[in-house]
Amino acid sequence: MAVASIAFSGEYDLNSKERLRERLETLRCEPDVVIDFSGVTHLDATCVTELVRMHRHRSSLGFDRETIIVGDPSVQRCLDLLKMQLIFSVIDASNEAEGSPS
Repeated sequence: MAVASIAFSGEYDLNSKERLRERLETLRCEPDVVIDFSGVTHLDATCVTELVRMHRHRSSLGFDRETIIVGDPSVQRCLDLLKMQLIFSVIDASNEAEGSPS
């Protein structure tokens, strides 16, 4: 089975929420999803809401949780504070390069 993957870069906040939502829409019906945030330098809670929205839809279809690859420490901190590791499989990009999940 093929993995659907999409890479993001830059900053994601209230001003870019709609753009993020549109890109995530392409993954809603994919059975296996990897979201590459290794190039994202800022992520706020409004955008995390979009990730959760996509997850809920995919979960309602019976799909497993998504994998999110994170590179920037501030993005990791945001996901940690919101306990997103309970919903998503969150992997550090440096560990991904070595082949071992965090």
